Amino acid sequence: MVGSGCASIPHVLVFPFPVHSHGRMDASEGVRGRFARYQGFRFETVTDGLPRDHPRCGERVREMFHSTRTATLPAFREMILSGRLGSASGGLVTCIIADGVMSFSVDVAKEIGVPCFLFRTVSAACFWAYFSIPRLIDTGVIPFKPVDLDEPISAIPAMEGFLRRRDIPSFCRSHEITMESLEFISAENQHNSKADAMIFNTFEELESPVLSHIRQDLQKGTRERAEKLAGVAASSCKVGGESYHSLEKLIEDVKDTVRGAYVRGP
Repeated sequence: MVGSGCASIPHVLVFPFPVHSHGRMDASEGVRGRFARYQGFRFETVTDGLPRDHPRCGERVREMFHSTRTATLPAFREMILSGRLGSASGGLVTCIIADGVMSFSVDVAKEIGVPCFLFRTVSAACFWAYFSIPRLIDTGVIPFKPVDLDEPISAIPAMEGFLRRRDIPSFCRSHEITMESLEFISAENQHNSKADAMIFNTFEELESPVLSHIRQDLQKGTRERAEKLAGVAASSCKVGGESYHSLEKLIEDVKDTVRGAYVRGP
């Protein structure tokens, strides 16, 4: 879905995960007509690489994780680089907001030099559990046999008091865990740490301890990049003169811009 405008107006591209409901939306003329009332709004589709009769739900949703990387990624990249997803007036995409599962959008955004925000439709606690799977593997918590699923898991900070085996993904059990699942989680974690920001379906008062740990953990992957860009900004000021009231403020603003650890609620 694309919100457009002229070259001087921000042109935001929203890239949701293609579950079955989006297919129904694409086939509905009523939906297109409803959004037509918003000036510059466009609804575009990108292939998910699966046949039309694929259920795209239940256990077979996992098949979409592979197909979106082998089929959707190259198609999406081509549409971005060719300008096909630009605005009707010729403006190029200036920002991408992608579903967290479509995190490969981060790489495409970096390629064209625009920010990419990942929108996680799940709670912060759910994301943190997935994000901590490498930690659980390292501490020997997973894989585990599917017995006593109520056994507490204490290896994930801020969730020690309530997380149980049954609360984490079923593929963490010894008879279901696969290399494909682990590779997917690893790739997701890498992309999450590279995003310019993340949006969660939560608010501070509800999940403050978890959000605090997410910020700290993601900062580890973005702090070095922030410092490097801050140095570039300082050098540019010395050469071309300050464009802000103070050099210090410019450096801090650059840090804030690239620090993907900033987590915002609705």
